[in-house]
Amino acid sequence: MRYRVEVSDEAEKQLSKFPLKVRDRLGHAIDELEENDDSQWSNVKALQGPQWRGRLHRRVGAYRIIFIKYPDRAYWKSQPSCSNPKTRIGNAK
Repeated sequence: MRYRVEVSDEAEKQLSKFPLKVRDRLGHAIDELEENDDSQWSNVKALQGPQWRGRLHRRVGAYRIIFIKYPDRAYWKSQPSCSNPKTRIGNAK
């Protein structure tokens, strides 16, 4: 099944602060998730822990795209996050 990607306003704001090269890499990774069937996604894993229930992530270099897949609505929202906890981006509650 394919999904439509919706990037939150907060994620868009955070993405705009990254260098162009990083934004391009993250944007390409997000586009791949939208273009490919979910059975063809690579580097997508479930996050561990009760606070991350239902969230998936895709690693892109030093960054992670954190998202929730909504099968009943056929779209998901993404929120980028840096893998370094000191520089975490976004409110991934």
